[in-house]
Amino acid sequence: MTDIREIERGSSKIRFKVVLSEDEVKNAYSKTISALAKDIKVPGFRKGKVPPNIVRMHLGKEGLASEVIDTIFSDIYAQARKELNFVPVGYPQITDLDLEEGKESYLEVKVDIQPDIKIPDLSELEIEKLKVKVDEEEVEDAILELRKSMATLEPIEDGEIKGEEDEVAFVKIDIDTHDESLDKKYKDLFHKEEVPVYFDIKGQEGLDKKITESLKGKKVGDKISFTYKFPDDFYIEDLKGKEIDVKVEIIDIKKKIIPLPDDDFAKELGYDDFLKLKEDVYNRLLKEKQEREEIRFENEIIKKLLEKVNFEPPESYIEKRVESLKEDLIEDLKKQNLTLREYLENNGISKEALDSYYREEARTQLKISMLFDAIEEENKIKLEEKDIEKELEDLASSYKISLSRAKELYEKDEGVKSYIDYKAKRNKIMEFIKDSIKVKEVDELKEEESEEKNDEENK
Repeated sequence: MTDIREIERGSSKIRFKVVLSEDEVKNAYSKTISALAKDIKVPGFRKGKVPPNIVRMHLGKEGLASEVIDTIFSDIYAQARKELNFVPVGYPQITDLDLEEGKESYLEVKVDIQPDIKIPDLSELEIEKLKVKVDEEEVEDAILELRKSMATLEPIEDGEIKGEEDEVAFVKIDIDTHDESLDKKYKDLFHKEEVPVYFDIKGQEGLDKKITESLKGKKVGDKISFTYKFPDDFYIEDLKGKEIDVKVEIIDIKKKIIPLPDDDFAKELGYDDFLKLKEDVYNRLLKEKQEREEIRFENEIIKKLLEKVNFEPPESYIEKRVESLKEDLIEDLKKQNLTLREYLENNGISKEALDSYYREEARTQLKISMLFDAIEEENKIKLEEKDIEKELEDLASSYKISLSRAKELYEKDEGVKSYIDYKAKRNKIMEFIKDSIKVKEVDELKEEESEEKNDEENK
């Protein structure tokens, strides 16, 4: 029996060596040549009547060795799977080979295997969940933003710009980069149409801040010129450290008139009175906070679970997912009339950095997916009709269509069906996990969790 030795075994791959005795090699060559002699076509010989030495000459040393491997590999691989006890998830690769008739030979094989995922005891997992609340100040701030959105503009006669929050200056901006190719490439960024300049925007930086500050004390008809240099760490590669000439002409100055927070304002928005508006704003803010906290809570569950498992997704899976992520990016860029090279240059990203990011992203996505699948299988979690129904109701609500239309799409569109089934399965597994772990409700999150939450919201 062929000698098979395990060289290395990881959580998702195995390497083994197959040692063939001199007699095994001899028999393999004999069997292969006999089979080839029946089908090979060689000028001057009838089919099935080609002598063994002619078969050897016709194929050459390397060609014949390749045919021998094809002849014996399936039996060797079946024996290896049985002896070494692994479940392959990809095609085997021969990484090293020394096969020669008349001597002991060997080949080394690498193959991705199904990881052995040991699911942690969910009952021992404790995750903090924030008690969500909305205070009066948050409601007032939200209503103020609503009032600002419904503000009217009134001209300021013979006035100058003070830079106050209720002012809006309408200007024409002409930017000269001294480079026709840049002017053409960034025509949407360096537009010359009339644009509004607001003075109530916090945290302005760079060119926007320079324009805003230069307008203070000026009147309608005034023209301003200045030179601006983009910072060396500017997010657009072409413009890093680039010096441009900027001309600004003031066309109009207006003042924002913000409606009062009263019943009349509420009625304009379709409410019976201001109290009803306030109640609705409170409920909306509460729902938004609850949804954000649920996302943070679920992400924290996944993070803690991943910390407790020790496996790696198969390399072939990772490579396939990386390619899928890249294809999605390229499709998105096409819609923006951008090439991948332009995207990388504009964002100051190297191809190596993008590859590294996508590789880690693919690895994480696959670990989550495979862990969820393992939890589903071990606990025999099955989708029910009500699970699909809930997702269809959410789909109908999100896209403002009827439930019957959502069901029709689910039945007729394979893409919609696949998405709904995936979402329903993932949500059901997550609900099972939530029911299994310990949930500790808190008034305030730990500092590191709060920072992570802010990071997610800022992405």
